[in-house]
Amino acid sequence: MRVSQRGRMARWVVGGALLGGLIAGACELSVHNYLLFHSLVELLSVAVAFVMFAIAWHTRTFSTNHFLLFLGIGYAFIGSVDLLHTLAYAGMGVFRGSPGANLATQLWIGSRSLEAATLVVAPVFLTRKLQLAPAVLSYLAATTLLLLSVLLWRVFPDCYVEGVGLTAFKKASEYAISAVLVGAAAFLIVRRRRVGPSTYRYLIGSIGLTICAELVFTGYVSVHGAANLAGHVIKAASFGLIYMAIVRFTLTQPYEALFADLNRSQERLEHLLRHDPLTGALNRFGLDELLVRETARARRHGYPLAFVMVDVDRLKEINDRYGHQVGDRVLRSVATILRAATRAEDYVFRYGGDEFLVVLPEVDGDSTYVVERIRRAIEGQDAGELGVDSPLSVSIGVERLLPSEQHGIDSTLDKADRRMYEDKRRHRE
Repeated sequence: MRVSQRGRMARWVVGGALLGGLIAGACELSVHNYLLFHSLVELLSVAVAFVMFAIAWHTRTFSTNHFLLFLGIGYAFIGSVDLLHTLAYAGMGVFRGSPGANLATQLWIGSRSLEAATLVVAPVFLTRKLQLAPAVLSYLAATTLLLLSVLLWRVFPDCYVEGVGLTAFKKASEYAISAVLVGAAAFLIVRRRRVGPSTYRYLIGSIGLTICAELVFTGYVSVHGAANLAGHVIKAASFGLIYMAIVRFTLTQPYEALFADLNRSQERLEHLLRHDPLTGALNRFGLDELLVRETARARRHGYPLAFVMVDVDRLKEINDRYGHQVGDRVLRSVATILRAATRAEDYVFRYGGDEFLVVLPEVDGDSTYVVERIRRAIEGQDAGELGVDSPLSVSIGVERLLPSEQHGIDSTLDKADRRMYEDKRRHRE
């Protein structure tokens, strides 16, 4: 077994042991003082929510993805409602006008509704930029309306009746929240490549645990019962996983993304340096290096290297008569045909204004067939599609460099160029 695998297994074992110890301690504490247990578990979740917001908010300037910034903002408001839920719990005595469990349960449903809405909307910001002010104001308005309906207007439906237990509204709300969370998981699965495998696993795990907690909370009768205990433990675990997702995504992954962006930028820069922006053909920047390399390889393996000079006839006349846009269209078309008429291992350069160079490594026998294929393809183009009233024509010159020949590349290119001009003179005769 490799060291990395042993290390990973050791972390899982240690993590599992710590989690088991925490659950056992929570169960023992709940037996002796359930109110203290509930307060500690909920305050832990509240602290995680606020830390998530702090991390997401303070890293927003270098985070390239607004998905977890939206989550951080959302969990700040979710944590605020959870804090009120903790203070309103039966036996806390903070809200003296509501001594029972109904107020805390109403706040619980409100908080979980905010959480479900946050998780289902968040994947939108994997591909879109988040507007901070509208997002914060939307959460502020929703949270304010929720608290007013529960605390001041008292129009929020009852969720718990003393001596009876959960109301039908509360159970239906838990099932509806679970359904929304399933949708959130589905949206995230579709966009999983945007967040990275580790972050994705943490997020899916958190959503799964939240769904489990919601389903558990549909079955308790007493707010101090075993089902309520299990639901709160599962909820705390779900907050822990989503916290790990934000830490992973905002503190670790941005640097990975930064280096990936730098690599992509370097690749794009190298592409721009080596390619003609108009035609997409290679440019003169790397021509000398490539020719030296291909010449040495041809001589080492004993095969000839062919150079094909292609000049677009009457390009100046086309530019003067039809405009440079039409002339550019002609050049792009010729470059496309040259790439299509040659092999994958061949090279097409824009050598000058209206001149192209095709380098053919490993040429077997005569390269005339390539010349004729190029000529037929270019002259067979639909002139009307290009915006001219007569077919295109090109002048072509070919020169081969044999392995036994000692003269250099420049001499070979000059010969190909002279052959091209001889072909051009024949066209004018």
